[in-house]
Amino acid sequence: IELLKEITPLPKKPEFYIVQLNKEKRDCLWRIAGFDFVYGNPWKWKLLYEANKDTMPEKGNPSLIEPGQVIKIPSLEGEERSGTYAK
Repeated sequence: IELLKEITPLPKKPEFYIVQLNKEKRDCLWRIAGFDFVYGNPWKWKLLYEANKDTMPEKGNPSLIEPGQVIKIPSLEGEERSGTYAK
């Protein structure tokens, strides 16, 4: 029981991400999926697209996202997600 006291819970990952306007490194689903607090793997961008395709500015165009758009981040392995990440 004493050892359990030393275990700190992992920080919760955000459930939502607000697309940022950054002229040097524009936000895209590839870049967002690559963030450690999202999936840490840009190849998982399709998960973001599937979860948000109904809210995309152009239906069927995963390349177009807009600043201020709220992207839902679905759980990968049942991890608990809550809150919104915004820079």
